[in-house]
Amino acid sequence: MVGKLKVLGASEHNLRDVDVTFGPGVTAVVGVSGSGKSSLAFDVVYTEARRRFTESFAPGRRGARVPAAQVRSIEGLGPAVAIAQNVLNVNPASTVATSVGLHPFLRILYARFADVTCPRCEVPVRSVSREERLATASDMLATAGSLDVEVAVVRGLRRSHARLLAGLRGQFDAVTIDGRPWAATTSSRVPRLDPAVPHDVVVRVATLQAGASAADVRATLERADALGSPEVRLDGTPVLRTPICPSCSEWVRPLEPMAFRDPAVDTSSHRIAGVTLPELLACSVSEVLEFVEQLPVGPRAARIEDELLRRLRPMVTLGLGHVTLDRSMPTLSRGEAQRTRLAVVLGGRLEDLLHVLDEPTIGLHHTDLQRLLDAIASLSGPVLMVEHDRAAIAMADEVVEIGPAGGRGGGELVFQGTPAALWRAGTASGRGFSAPARIRRAPRAIGDQRIGISGAGLRNLRGVDCEIPLGALTVITGPSGAGKTTLARDVLLASIREHSPIGCATFDAPAVRAIAVDQKPLGNNPRSNPATYTKVLDRIRDVFANETGRSASEFTFNRAEGACPECEGMGAVAISLSYLAPIWVPCEACEGRRYRPEVLDATWSELSIADVLALSVDEAHALFAEHRSVTRILETLQEVGLGYVTLGQPSPSLSGGEAQRVRLAREVTKAKTGDLVLLDEPTTGLHPADLGRLLTVLDKLTANGCTVVVVEHHADVIASADWRVDLGPGGGPDGGRLQHCGPPVAEKQPRVTPRARPRAGRRSSDAISVRGARAHNLQGVDVDFAKGRFTVVTGVSGSGKSSLVRDVVAAEATRRLLECLSVYERQSVREGPEAPLDSLTGLGPTLSIDASGTMFDSRGPGFYIWDAARATVGLSSDLDRLIAVVMARAGVRTCLACGGDDVRRMSPTPDAAWTCSGCDTTAVPIEPRHLMGSPASVCPQCVGLGVEREYDWDKLIVRPDAPLARCFGGSLAWFRPEVVGSNDVLCALGARYQFDPSTKPWSELTDEVRHAVLYGDSSWAGLNDWAQHDLGGKDTKVFPCRECDGKRLRAPYLAIHLEGRDRNDLFSASLAEVEEVLASMDEPDDKHSADARTVALHRLGFLCSVGLGYLHLDRTTWTLSAGEAQRIKLASVVGGGLVGMTVLLDEPSRGLHPAEVSALAQTLAELRDAGNTVITVEHDPTLIRAADDVVEIGPGPGRAGGRIIDLNSAESVTRAVRDGRNSIPRRDRREPTEWMHVTGARENNLRGLDVRIPLGVHVGVCGVSGSGKSSLVVDTIALGLARPKTDIPHRGVVRVEPGVHDAIAGAPARTVVVDQSRAEITSPGMFLGLINAVRKSFATSEVAREQGITMKDLTYGCDACGGKGTWQEGMSFLPSVTQTCEACGGCGYRREVAALVERGRSLADIEALTIGELVEEWGDIDRVRRVGDAAVALGLGYLIVRQPGWSLSGGEAQRLKLAKELARSTKAGTLYVLDEPTVGLQVTDVAVLARALDTIVDAGNTVLVVEHDPMLLATCDWLVELGPGAGPHGGKTVFEGPPEELAKADTATAPFLLEVLT
Repeated sequence: MVGKLKVLGASEHNLRDVDVTFGPGVTAVVGVSGSGKSSLAFDVVYTEARRRFTESFAPGRRGARVPAAQVRSIEGLGPAVAIAQNVLNVNPASTVATSVGLHPFLRILYARFADVTCPRCEVPVRSVSREERLATASDMLATAGSLDVEVAVVRGLRRSHARLLAGLRGQFDAVTIDGRPWAATTSSRVPRLDPAVPHDVVVRVATLQAGASAADVRATLERADALGSPEVRLDGTPVLRTPICPSCSEWVRPLEPMAFRDPAVDTSSHRIAGVTLPELLACSVSEVLEFVEQLPVGPRAARIEDELLRRLRPMVTLGLGHVTLDRSMPTLSRGEAQRTRLAVVLGGRLEDLLHVLDEPTIGLHHTDLQRLLDAIASLSGPVLMVEHDRAAIAMADEVVEIGPAGGRGGGELVFQGTPAALWRAGTASGRGFSAPARIRRAPRAIGDQRIGISGAGLRNLRGVDCEIPLGALTVITGPSGAGKTTLARDVLLASIREHSPIGCATFDAPAVRAIAVDQKPLGNNPRSNPATYTKVLDRIRDVFANETGRSASEFTFNRAEGACPECEGMGAVAISLSYLAPIWVPCEACEGRRYRPEVLDATWSELSIADVLALSVDEAHALFAEHRSVTRILETLQEVGLGYVTLGQPSPSLSGGEAQRVRLAREVTKAKTGDLVLLDEPTTGLHPADLGRLLTVLDKLTANGCTVVVVEHHADVIASADWRVDLGPGGGPDGGRLQHCGPPVAEKQPRVTPRARPRAGRRSSDAISVRGARAHNLQGVDVDFAKGRFTVVTGVSGSGKSSLVRDVVAAEATRRLLECLSVYERQSVREGPEAPLDSLTGLGPTLSIDASGTMFDSRGPGFYIWDAARATVGLSSDLDRLIAVVMARAGVRTCLACGGDDVRRMSPTPDAAWTCSGCDTTAVPIEPRHLMGSPASVCPQCVGLGVEREYDWDKLIVRPDAPLARCFGGSLAWFRPEVVGSNDVLCALGARYQFDPSTKPWSELTDEVRHAVLYGDSSWAGLNDWAQHDLGGKDTKVFPCRECDGKRLRAPYLAIHLEGRDRNDLFSASLAEVEEVLASMDEPDDKHSADARTVALHRLGFLCSVGLGYLHLDRTTWTLSAGEAQRIKLASVVGGGLVGMTVLLDEPSRGLHPAEVSALAQTLAELRDAGNTVITVEHDPTLIRAADDVVEIGPGPGRAGGRIIDLNSAESVTRAVRDGRNSIPRRDRREPTEWMHVTGARENNLRGLDVRIPLGVHVGVCGVSGSGKSSLVVDTIALGLARPKTDIPHRGVVRVEPGVHDAIAGAPARTVVVDQSRAEITSPGMFLGLINAVRKSFATSEVAREQGITMKDLTYGCDACGGKGTWQEGMSFLPSVTQTCEACGGCGYRREVAALVERGRSLADIEALTIGELVEEWGDIDRVRRVGDAAVALGLGYLIVRQPGWSLSGGEAQRLKLAKELARSTKAGTLYVLDEPTVGLQVTDVAVLARALDTIVDAGNTVLVVEHDPMLLATCDWLVELGPGAGPHGGKTVFEGPPEELAKADTATAPFLLEVLT
């Protein structure tokens, strides 16, 4: 389903506004060295793919934001995986197992599933919990009929043990001494034992007989424990409570996965099939594959086995079966190293991923190419391949060439077409790849002096005898893995340096200096660059020092005198991402220029030192023409084809080939006659057009008397050599033999035929096929979701819709996407559990559009409350970035000096200087990032939040006479002596002000000390620093920032305007107003700004059409409803060029007025038409009718559902919805008993609203989205009458302060807010009190009384699983494996409690019932009948009594709370407040809810609902509609009265209500 990928305006590095479209097949990106091909493929396409991927996982989190690539737009871009060019791994500790990600999984395998034995005596050691031991004993007793329980009180100890034996007399049934029984009666004589000989003494505590109760067995085992031994013997079988060897008493500690990384830790106690991990790592890939395929550890290790197999099998396929897992990575050939990385990509299971590869053919002999190219062509998804190999380019479907030259002479699209068309083109690549093989030059005379190697047998070398002539160019050739690198580096180079044979029998060579020019990175961070490595910067600094009179040390960024203090001269800072490797972004302080401002002011030839470092080698050579010390070094860089490289280009951004050629340039200046220079594949990254320069340099070295040895595959280099050593005939065990040693002989190269047309046929499946889905109540569901279509999954509440979409498709999609990351990137991502299903095929990149990541509650791992202060509507929708681009590039800037509006950037380049044309005043650069919260631009007082918070100290200082460490309560109750005593800063504060925080009473502290404690000083932040985390206002008050007055930015960055509005004006205006501003402005001349404006208008139009035009960009997302948050997240992909994705939505119509649903349907259709697959769980009739396909799950809820229902069958409830055949319950309208009056409500868009609410009736508040309904009912009335709970774990941010209002008069004495939070619900049975009610019945039973079991014992007391019924095997960064607890059989109870039976059922049996079944069987218990009936009346009878609370929907949680209230025996007169109670309800369920609400009202209470559903509104007695529009156009009462009267009115809700009533 992946279509074309369209890149517009790529301008990263040297790219010149490149527009290019990539097809769905394999595209080769070519061009001369430095032309910009890697910039296009990696720095634009892959970087932008990674940015979108990270933000889809963490929307609205500023810390996870990757800087956008320099590109106007990219359409059709989904998630991507990349293999950057294989820079040689020189870390000797890195092995094949660690490099390809096998080692972490093997560590988990051995830590979790190995058999643990004592390393000293090899006796099995496994400790169990008390309940597991009880279960083992009970099972053995049931099987054998009797059971001896024994304890070894002495084991292998040298003593007479007389006192012990005397004490044993008469105490135990039997005693065995050294294997012989001793009748230990009270009159028995104590035997005399030789104290010099070790002895064993075993006592029999009891012999249990069949029929013994669990309580009797437990008592016997506890008596055995009292003897102090860690071991109990059951019929001679040792059972351990602690991991101590029963033979030698050695402590055998269980090992965690990390222990297997430490060579100092003895891991020999952990074995699988008798093999330790080190022994397994010493095996070859093929042998380990066979071992894993036959793992004897069972299904619990299935995930580990799958991860291992998906890495091992591709390695064998790519010819790496011979490599051992403990082989050091630096010892691999380049071809082998490259293929280890490709193997990981080939093992992926996700379709339609974009694969970005950088020269995958590096190090491959032409005989190895085809297998690799076939593997690349088989990838299910588009491939971008930066490549120089003509055979690889010839097999591509399409070629894109960037050129025409390198550096600033490149960066343009010069060709796009098939490989055959490229061969005919006149471009540099066309000429280079189509040219015939080079004509071999006349051979040089070879002298008689040789280096002689005999009997080379290192690794796979097989007795190689060869010679290498001195003063000549020698190439070492052969297939990948033949032993070339081993011979060149580990034999030749090592022997020269050690002056003795290394890896060979004899070594004969004169004394020579060996220089290895490899492809190791020049440096690991941006501090290193070509200028520093070649020392040319030292010469340039001298020039600047002489010309400016400053010290040369000031012109280096590696010393404090010159370096920017913020980035310490790196020019960049690292951003750590939660699940990706850190990335480097430009330093905000120096704008990436590395130096202090005063150093940059010192110029020569009108250039600063930073300007010079921004020059290319060619440009610098011209500039320093008069300075030979500089140009001499620069010329060596030009000679190796690096004239395009900038002097200050950070080393990490250089390719391996470029890094090697920088080294070569340096060595050329240092090489002397007689030196041996070794190069490993110097043609890496080299275009055919650049090859001549390299050969010239090699010829120059040999002409100067150097011996040059090159490991190479390139035919032209081989043809230019004087001598050739060829190894083979194959790789690995089939290589290592000498095939040729002497002058090169003509070798026939394989014919390369360029592809004339792209491959035909699909590269992915037509449908997402789910087979055997069993999540929750799903009953082995099989279903196909057609790609490129809009599918609605519907059914009654609780039928299994969300289980199918969320817990199967979405969960599996996320898991498979994370599999594509490196092991390093996965380490801190906690993957969800594996989806319970047989198979899922055809799955591509998937994006779940829900409220997670914006709501900041317990749903999203890794989200913290303090993230919520910065997560805004603008950030979550990406509108802040788009509008920042428009403002920075097309805005009008006011001069702060003269007031003129003509401050412009001096050039279109980023970070260019700005100057006022009126007064020539310079101004700070304003780039888009400055308007998005850059550290350089935000207000330093509020750090860009716009507000400050301060604790209410009168409330928090609860014990003023107590010392500092005891006086605080509330949010600062954590401030205790142990905190104060361990805090060095606080101790220093006390020392500074001469008081003891642990003893000095607060009331005796001076005002100065109190102020320092509360608000800080130069060394201590102060307690009020924590106030910023109290977003809900529990203990704080909030006010606008005193420095920026709430505008968030420093003054200079507020001087730029759009249509007269600055950044604060735009971001605090409603989205509808922002849309008007962007629409009214002229089309910007700047293309980036114009494209950003277009996308922003598209997203704003969508948000306004779905009723969110009242929001503003700075609105924090934690204050949004779930429906609002979901639509904000959906907006982030609208107009973003999303293609080839599967988009999953869970009830996107929630919170939408009926008039707004059509716009949502249209947007989902647009996503589908763009080439995406849209799957949504939904009940709304409009969306169901708009869908291409409808899948109904049912026919009922819970166990009665979980099947695919034919829409034409009688079981279907969807058919009536599609046909519009639904009716509402009819009854007479009730009259109000009293009235509640709200006056002066001013929350959000309410403008001093006065409204009356009738009591004793069912009241509905309606209106379009944003009209002010929730502001009135939830934020003002509910919070004004009932303080929310703030102590519920995992609840997240909870607002406490009510909306601003004057008064609420006539309110009922009691108000209950029934929300949709699941945080306080562990299970329906526990929450409703059903389980405790049944337990009380068990506790009073005759059997329980006989066994002494009380209510206190009837708890989840199994110590093996903590009462959960299951235990989780921790798998490090993989999903934990959940297992049923064998000790308690999955019930969570202790064995004797689990054995209790009442009315033919155990407690576990009862908890597995549905609520409806429980009421039928145990309805004679009052609590069960009252509460159970209430739950059944609300349609919740299908819920399992012990169903986990996290598995409930928000609607189910709300109705459980309502059921609890319905069953409460309270007086009439309560006000019940519900916000959108119909969320998640199918039409038939709405009628059930309406009847339950009627029951509450008929009991003398008032129900107040905020609602959009016309069916529920029609059942109300009184309606209040707010409007007429949203945001500033709403907030007024447009109607109040009965539903029949509203249906006749002229309001937004009237026509939909009229349709239902008629």
